[in-house]
Amino acid sequence: MSVNFLDLPPELIIAILSMLSLPGLAACQLTSRPLNTLIKESLVLQYVIETQASGVDDCSASSICLPARLDKLKAWSHCWLSFGFDHKATISSGVTLSGLSWLHDLTDGVFLHSDESACPVNRSNSTRLKYASLASLPTSTGDIQWSTILVGREIIGWAALPREYDMIAFTTMTNLNDGEGPCRIEIIIVHLSTGAHHTAVTEPVIHVTESYQNVNYSKMDISGDMLGIWISRHRFINDISYDGFYLYNWKAGMLKVNRDSPTSIYGDFLLLSSDIFLFVNVQEWCFELYSCQSSGGGGRRLVKLMLPPLSPDYQAFNLACRNSSPTGPSPPVAQSQQRNNSPRPDDSIPFHVAADNAIAMFKFSISDHRFGYSYLFVTHRQSLLSTLSNPIATQRGHILWQDWGPPVSRWILSPLDIYRATITMGQRFASIQSISPLNESSPIRVYDFNPFLVRRLLLNPEGLESPTSMTRVVSGKATLTDGSPFVGEVWSELPYVLCSSKETFDYSYVFIDEERIVGMKMDPWGTFLDRIDVLY
Repeated sequence: MSVNFLDLPPELIIAILSMLSLPGLAACQLTSRPLNTLIKESLVLQYVIETQASGVDDCSASSICLPARLDKLKAWSHCWLSFGFDHKATISSGVTLSGLSWLHDLTDGVFLHSDESACPVNRSNSTRLKYASLASLPTSTGDIQWSTILVGREIIGWAALPREYDMIAFTTMTNLNDGEGPCRIEIIIVHLSTGAHHTAVTEPVIHVTESYQNVNYSKMDISGDMLGIWISRHRFINDISYDGFYLYNWKAGMLKVNRDSPTSIYGDFLLLSSDIFLFVNVQEWCFELYSCQSSGGGGRRLVKLMLPPLSPDYQAFNLACRNSSPTGPSPPVAQSQQRNNSPRPDDSIPFHVAADNAIAMFKFSISDHRFGYSYLFVTHRQSLLSTLSNPIATQRGHILWQDWGPPVSRWILSPLDIYRATITMGQRFASIQSISPLNESSPIRVYDFNPFLVRRLLLNPEGLESPTSMTRVVSGKATLTDGSPFVGEVWSELPYVLCSSKETFDYSYVFIDEERIVGMKMDPWGTFLDRIDVLY
């Protein structure tokens, strides 16, 4: 006996439909009026639609009821679309920064920066970290307090997972033999809430390498159980300076990948997944995707993604890479090791930005020693990973720019300085134009590359109207031609929504996370922090 799908109990139909993608649900709405009505009237399915359209994952552990979740999600989406940040709190002023003043970050509602007052004599790097847990909404500026983690060694980099693991990992440098010998580079993993060695790791202190000169640059990134660290100019061999890349299973303290390469070949790296990482090869002008599964320990190169050819005499410099790393659901340890000084409950928002759909953003400077150009290059992380299934990758080992890049990327000519700040969150990034004597304040711009938001606003342009922002959809081909450093025309057409605040601000840098924008005002020399504002 055959059973019609619509004869099933409504609760079962809703449970089945809730597992469909957004295009699948839209197709179901077109098949019959009963299904269309059911989807429109079901709170469960409306919440599923809104989470996918907004690029978030539901937090199943939240105690907030479903109608309230849906209302919060719609209000949250509207706030980002209309720049509806009505509240502001100042959390710091009059702080002298360490020599490595790019050591700032905003992660899961926690703002972190290095503490200059703890720098050793004749050294530029702090030995302790200051951080502030930010509330969902301010009640008074006195509610925001700084906490301190004393590391006891020079901090040259860090990465944090406050929500998932109450964890922060530091890259540290220790001078041996009273500064006359090499420097020891180590990773120290602690609980953010207490500063004590983390209970989820086998090796809370991991010896990385010894550097025979002061490290010029260090970057750390985390994806799942994998922790990657990049150390620039850490050793000399036959008068050649070398960079080092190390990939660890941070829970087990196990080294998975170790690669040394001459300085100036690679500009930066990203962890695209727990198994795949990306190098920016500025010498061959391409992205290289590697698997951490290899017999030699150096990773196995999977494909080269070529970038648009440069004109003769032009050279590219990769200044920064940014993305939101996938971390997965909160494990039990996060629930047992909550930040006891956090001013907001864990379920203050019942959803989190879906990192699997995140953008990857690259900052490039291209110069021929006379003229310089600054570009942002944006694509989705999944677009980079999907090239691994392209037959050309298997046949040739590389894919030309025109065969992978134009439809899934966007080149933006921009003077934006993102070197010092992590300013991406999911499919969004924020920017503010650098302040100059002729330009005392600028609007904050939020770029959103969520394709569902783009389609929604193209179908409903009324959603672009707001008294607090100027919002528009940027779609179609954009071509870099006259005066560009590339050979021939370079086009890209990844669409996005650009929201510019009507109010202007005097910030030097801006950061974003799921709930807020943080603006940091510094002096022109980048050595004195005037204030930090939180926009809610």
